[in-house]
Amino acid sequence: HSPNISIENNRIGTSGDGGRSVGNAGDGIRVEGARSFGNLIGSLSGIGNVVSGNTGHGIYIGQDVPRVFVQSNLVGLNSDGSDAVPNSGNGLLIN
Repeated sequence: HSPNISIENNRIGTSGDGGRSVGNAGDGIRVEGARSFGNLIGSLSGIGNVVSGNTGHGIYIGQDVPRVFVQSNLVGLNSDGSDAVPNSGNGLLIN
């Protein structure tokens, strides 16, 4: 059971400065399971994540996952949004 999890202010799939791909062997953020609800990916205050350079999707939300909020993220871009650092899959996939 994973209610009310926040993922914010991270560099996922990029270098620490968010400028280049260091990738991983899958999706940057993956949320699955009917018991995952009320999760926040990003932030209301604009302190989101840089989710770029991953070998899978940037953000994957599986079936039967209620109430996941995705906001204020840079997906497929560097940390200042000025250059592409693409994920191999979709930027955001909601299954």
